[in-house]
Amino acid sequence: ALEQLKRVWAEGGRPAMVKGVLQRASIQPQAFPAIQLALFHAEAGELDAAFQHLERAIESHDPSLVQLAIAPQWDILRVDPWFNQCLSRMGLRPLP
Repeated sequence: ALEQLKRVWAEGGRPAMVKGVLQRASIQPQAFPAIQLALFHAEAGELDAAFQHLERAIESHDPSLVQLAIAPQWDILRVDPWFNQCLSRMGLRPLP
C-alpha cells in the first residue's frame, strides 16, 4: 500500500492524493469522517459535496468543528454564503 501511495504522490502530488482519497471514499464512505470528506471535496473544488459533508459533520456534532470559524483549511469555503449558514447553525457569528 505504501508503494502505491509513493507512486501516486510522485505522479501527481497532493491533487492526485486527494483524488485517490475521494475515489476510495466513494467505495467505502463509512471509512472517512464527514469532516475529512468536506475538506477533501473543498480542496478538489467540489463545493456542493464539501458542504453536504460539512452539514453531516455539524449534524453529528463532530468535535473537529471547534475551529471551523478560524482554521485556515476552511478558507476555500469561506467565500460561499453557505459557510455562514453553517456557522449560524452552530451558534457562531457569521463572518463579515
